Amino acid sequence: MACAGLTSDQLRERALTPSGLSLLGLVRHMADVERTWFRSVLNGENSSAHWPRSDGGAFDVDTADPVEAFETWHEECARSRDIVDAACHTSSR
Repeated sequence: MACAGLTSDQLRERALTPSGLSLLGLVRHMADVERTWFRSVLNGENSSAHWPRSDGGAFDVDTADPVEAFETWHEECARSRDIVDAACHTSSR
């Protein structure tokens, strides 16, 4: 909700100098958190981050695309729900 209606520039805005923290960076980070915890940890998949640290990581948003970030996060959330649903069905048998 904090991101709704904000422009790309507003999403890239840093919280405080010299902080590299931005709302867009948090969205990208959360997409990687969803991927890591649900795919790798819970489901045992071998998955890598969307934005590897060697490339600046999720918090490097200077040229980041907000649409891509939100789409990626929504896709990872949907995949996480599928993994949880599958785990619940397996454990209830």
